[in-house]
Parts: sequence; C-alpha cells; structure tokens
Amino acid sequence: MIDFEAIRVVMIDEGITPALGVPVVLGNQINKPPPYPFIVARFHDLTDQPSGHPATFVRGDTLVRTENVVFTVDFQTEATDTDVSARLALSLHDWFRTSSLLKDRFGISIARISGIDNRDLQLGEEWEYRHGFEVDFRVRNMIETPLAPLEAADIKEVDPIGP
Repeated sequence: MIDFEAIRVVMIDEGITPALGVPVVLGNQINKPPPYPFIVARFHDLTDQPSGHPATFVRGDTLVRTENVVFTVDFQTEATDTDVSARLALSLHDWFRTSSLLKDRFGISIARISGIDNRDLQLGEEWEYRHGFEVDFRVRNMIETPLAPLEAADIKEVDPIGP
C-alpha cells in the first residue's frame, strides 16, 4: 500500500515549506487558513486506472504484487497580490522540477507537471489572487499478503497421461 501520509509529510514539512518559506495547508479542510501568502495542496486521483496485472512474486512466506501507479496532487498559491501569487507558483513549479527529495526518500518520480493556471477569485469587493497547477507522481505500489500455498489437491476424472 502507498503511504500517502508519509509522502505528504515529507513533501510539505521537509520539502516545500522550508524551501519556499510559506505555509502549506491541505485543501478542503475546515481549519482557518493561515495569513497570506500560502499554498494549498489537494491530494486527488490517488491512483490511476491500472493497465494490466501487477507483477506477482513470492518472498519467503509472503505473496507480493507490485505495480507502478500514478497519483495527482493539485497545488494552488494564494496571496493578496497577483505578482506574489505568480512568483510563488513559479517557485513551487521549479521546486518540483529540480528537487530529488521524493525520489530519494520514496522512489517517487514526477510523471507530469501541468502548466500554471490563473485561478483568481473575487470575493465580494475583494480579490484573492491564485495560481495553480497539478503534479502527477509515479510510485511503486506493493501489496503484500500471506502466502497460502496448496499442500495437496485431489484431481478426479482426468484422462491418464501416457501409455
């Protein structure tokens, strides 16, 4: 199983926040947002559609199924000034293009980084300046289950082999 919590903690707490110096919050939360500027991260599309069957092998007394999967995270910068939001989005975009933190810690590679979109929002008389993009991450998913080999099987009504 993919450890999304560990990936999120390392990506945000050890990577993005120290590198860019702004808080990162999870999207679709009830908590009060931090002061501007900040980044919102939304984990969605936790796995893409599998293509084929996972590779299966036995390790000791464990059956291991493994396959590469892609998950998507949407990032959005929010600020009271459009230039601040745009610069923050560009810096975050560059961080994903150059950082090896997730590869080194989890073997995760970047499958795709979308372009940066303007996502400004007018709230009454005020504007909230937003820019965002999506990142597709490729990671190996391993499913481990106890091996339950057949010890014996009765085979009936089978034609004999040979003369």
